[in-house]
Amino acid sequence: MKNQSSLSLINQGRKMTEFAKRLELEGNSIANAELIKALGGLDKHMQAKALTSETMMKTIESTMQEIHEQLVKSNKKLRSSEDESIEIKTEIRKTNLRLDSLEMELIAMHKDSNQRLDTLVGQFDQMLDVLKLIAGR
Repeated sequence: MKNQSSLSLINQGRKMTEFAKRLELEGNSIANAELIKALGGLDKHMQAKALTSETMMKTIESTMQEIHEQLVKSNKKLRSSEDESIEIKTEIRKTNLRLDSLEMELIAMHKDSNQRLDTLVGQFDQMLDVLKLIAGR
């Protein structure tokens, strides 16, 4: 009896497995049909997107070209500005050298003036001493 019960259970299990497989196949067929239908709609959507993408790509390319042209212009201006900057720096260096030279001359003149002033003060002191001697007589 146990063998019959076991065989019966095994047969029922096999039937259930076959039934599950059939359900799975039918479910897959239905799912595949729905997928094909959805893909058809998706294909139309993708074609519309492709046109939109093509338009977008043309717009992007055009914008990139404009940006490139602006960069070229900016680069030329920058080079020109760099050249001007180099010229200005050169002029500043020349001016600084002239200022250094003038400063040295001014220092020399100041020293010379101080020496002359010291000489004049010495002469004045001598004249004052002479005047004191004359006045003291």
